[in-house]
Amino acid sequence: MIGDSGTDEREQYEIAKETEIYRQKVGFDFVIMLGDNIYRGHLSKDFAEKFEQPYKLLLDAGVKFYASLGNHDDSS
Repeated sequence: MIGDSGTDEREQYEIAKETEIYRQKVGFDFVIMLGDNIYRGHLSKDFAEKFEQPYKLLLDAGVKFYASLGNHDDSS
């Protein structure tokens, strides 16, 4: 489970890398996102920069992400 994750900063990439290392050891196949998944932006490029790129290793491994929305995920 992860939350408040979509910052596109170095720490997000580090956690994603450690999560992939852990996945290789224990073999989980999904991640639950607790909200505030993408900060500061609502464009398609924000989704790519703050989700697809940081979690690329997990996505490429077939890990599914199930997300609930938080107050920072609102487009208004």
